[in-house]
Amino acid sequence: MQLKQLIKSFPVLGVEGPLDREISGIVYDSRRVTPGMMFVAIPGVHVDGHDFINTAIDRGAAAIICERNGFSSPRATKIKVPDVREALAGAAASFYQDPSTKLQVIGVTGTNGKTTVAFMVKEV
Repeated sequence: MQLKQLIKSFPVLGVEGPLDREISGIVYDSRRVTPGMMFVAIPGVHVDGHDFINTAIDRGAAAIICERNGFSSPRATKIKVPDVREALAGAAASFYQDPSTKLQVIGVTGTNGKTTVAFMVKEV
């Protein structure tokens, strides 16, 4: 999928680099980056994905989604966003053609018997 199509699915604050790159997948773990992928730098409690941006670029990331400045590379397009988690959700939904629209969702509520009913519905 073209990066210019993908970024239409989430709010963007700024872009540095070309948008005509082909994106082959989306990851948030720099160890899983392969050439052509988009890396999403998610800040966490113990580890911050922004610390692994250079590793992702070295592994061939074509685009980086981040919340902060601090890197610039001609090898990867930087996409600055207000919320990387929201961007990841939008990008994944767009990249995989909104798979949730093809799911049937059934909710089971109540005090007793939810597990039994859920297993019965599963068998239907």
